[in-house]
Amino acid sequence: MIHGEGSRIMDRGAAERVAAAIPRASVATLPGGFHHLALDAPGDFAAAIDEWMTTL
Repeated sequence: MIHGEGSRIMDRGAAERVAAAIPRASVATLPGGFHHLALDAPGDFAAAIDEWMTTL
C-alpha cells in the first residue's frame, strides 16, 4: 500500500490493516500526500512503486 500521510479517506491504521490482510504487503507512507497520490505527489508515488518493484 502507498499511503498519503494527509489522507482523510484512509488513515495509517487502516492502511496497515489492509496490508496485514495481503500476503507480503507493506505500507509506504508519503509525507505531504493525500488520497490521490498520483496527482498529489507523482514523483514520490513513482519512487515508491519503483522501490516496491525491487522486492519482487
